[in-house]
Amino acid sequence: MINQLATFIVLVFFSLISFAENGHLFIVGSTSASPLIEASETAFSRYIGEDDAVNSSVVIRPIGSQKGLKSVIDQIADVGIISRYLNRTELDKWPYLKQVTIAQDALVFLVSKQNKITSLTAEQIKDIYTGSVTRWGDISQQNNQFFTQPIQPLSKGSAHGTFYAFHSLFELDYMIDPEDQGLYLKRRGESYLFSRRPTQTYSRFNQAMGIVNREPESTAYESNAVMQQYKDHLGFKKIKVLDIDNIAISEKSIRNQTYPWVRPLNLIINTHTKNEKVTQFVKFMLSEEGK
Repeated sequence: MINQLATFIVLVFFSLISFAENGHLFIVGSTSASPLIEASETAFSRYIGEDDAVNSSVVIRPIGSQKGLKSVIDQIADVGIISRYLNRTELDKWPYLKQVTIAQDALVFLVSKQNKITSLTAEQIKDIYTGSVTRWGDISQQNNQFFTQPIQPLSKGSAHGTFYAFHSLFELDYMIDPEDQGLYLKRRGESYLFSRRPTQTYSRFNQAMGIVNREPESTAYESNAVMQQYKDHLGFKKIKVLDIDNIAISEKSIRNQTYPWVRPLNLIINTHTKNEKVTQFVKFMLSEEGK
C-alpha cells in the first residue's frame, strides 16, 4: 500500500512538472462551471497568440468546488473554479486568494414527466429535503400514480458548490453520518431536528437524470448550466424542470433576478502566483471575446 501511494505521489509530481514545462494552465474545480472553461479553451489559445495546432494550453479537471479551492491553496492548480463565493472564514484564513466572478448560474429542480407536479414552493422543497413531507400525495391530490409513494430526494454531494448553494439559499443545515456517510438535512435553527431519512447523493447530472428516470418518485436539483449540456440526451426527454413559487427558470428570469435561486461561478487564484498565464486567463474571461 505504501509503495502504491509513493508511486501515485511521484506520478502526480511529474504530471505537474509536465504541465508547467509545456506552458499549460492547470484548472481544477466545479463540475458546474467546467463547460464554460472547456468552451473557452480554443479561443484562449488564440487570445494569447498560441498556434491552435499545438496541444491545448488549458488542462481542466472538473472534480468539485472544494477540491478546486484546495488545489489552489496547495499550489497544485493554477486556477480553481468554485460555484459559490468564498466564505468569511476562508477569506480570513487565506487572504492571498482572489475570487473573480465570471458568470451567474441557477439551481433547477427536476422530476420525472410521469409526475403530475409542475411547480413547488420554496417551503415545499424545504419540507421534502428535511423529511417534513414524505409523500407526493401530501403535495398534490392530482398525483394519483404517486399518491402513496414516498418521495426520494436526491442531492449533489457535499464537496460540490451546487450543494453549498442549495443548503445556503434554502437555509438548511446538514450532517453526514460518519458510519454510512448518509446525508441528513434540517431547517436552519436549533429547534429543528435532522431528517431521519437519508438523502441520496450523486456527483454528475447524468447520474441524477438516470435515477429520476428509473425511480419516478424521486426528485433532484442541479446547475442550470450543466443541465443545458444534456438537452439533446434521450434521458432528458423523460424529465421536466419545475417552476419554483410559480416562477419559471429562463435566461430573462435569471438576468432580472425574478428567479432568485442563483449563485455565482468564480475563478479562484493565488495572487502570489508567478504563472503569467493566470493573469492572461482572468483578463480573457472578463473580455468581450471571453464572455
